[in-house]
Amino acid sequence: VLDGVPAQTEQVNFFYQYAGKSQKYELPSDFTPPFQVYIDGKKMKQGSSILVTAEAIAGNKSLQTITHPLVVDDRQPEVAIVYENGNQRSWAMHATNTGRLSLYRPLASKDNYEFSWPNKTDAVLLVFGTEDEDLLIDQPIYVSYEKHIKPNLNEQGDRLLVKLYVNNLGEISAKPLPPSKEKPHSFRTDQESQKVVLDRELFLRGGMNTWKAEDALDTEELNQLSAEVDLSAGLVEFKIADKDWTATSNFGSPIQEQGLSASAQSGNLSIEIDEKGAGEYRFDFVQLKSSDRKEPLRLLFVRRS
Repeated sequence: VLDGVPAQTEQVNFFYQYAGKSQKYELPSDFTPPFQVYIDGKKMKQGSSILVTAEAIAGNKSLQTITHPLVVDDRQPEVAIVYENGNQRSWAMHATNTGRLSLYRPLASKDNYEFSWPNKTDAVLLVFGTEDEDLLIDQPIYVSYEKHIKPNLNEQGDRLLVKLYVNNLGEISAKPLPPSKEKPHSFRTDQESQKVVLDRELFLRGGMNTWKAEDALDTEELNQLSAEVDLSAGLVEFKIADKDWTATSNFGSPIQEQGLSASAQSGNLSIEIDEKGAGEYRFDFVQLKSSDRKEPLRLLFVRRS
């Protein structure tokens, strides 16, 4: 995405030079802000340089040239999260802002959660919790690529590593934080005070049922609805919605600090099932009232049945 474009720009023509060579390759022009261009780097050598040149043409036909140096790098940062309250939690999961969910999984070591940062992801929502007779969930943690990941990347050989520390207040640092005097703000799915009233039946709708309103979410706990479905290997797309796709009951992406979005324009959610993972999965949709936020907390957990 091109930054620094003058006001009143009506067209941007793009070119690029590869590996310091003088030859220029023409790219498609863009007529609509935000001005952006796609370069297929799959066959380019890792670590090689690209110089992108953009010619911004304004309404008065004036021309401004902007250059952006880039480096070919398709490595995914390996992220390790050290969570202060992790020793009190038994599982964790994450979801990208674009709606890709990870499976709900046990914490590898009680206070650590590790995952690969997906390419083209601006932010990830981390959720820590535990389960006895009901779900207990800490206030999710919103991790930004620009703010938290990019400044703290460390190269070790051909790997990109990031280690972040998160305290009970949700503060994020690249260095260990002093112990908090407070416990994290938590939610329980059996609490009447956190109940969000639903006035219509919700369904799991997606590729697994050709987007039909067939798999109803049944009440598991006061604030937890569940459904179990068979999933095939591969990328599975889905949403939580009522039978009429009502805007206020159409839950999907983008995923923000309070979880799933609800709107007529909400995008699909997705999860990747590996070749050996085909089988029955349980989807738990949780909607909880937050005392200090306008929007309720809306989360979706996926795990093997």
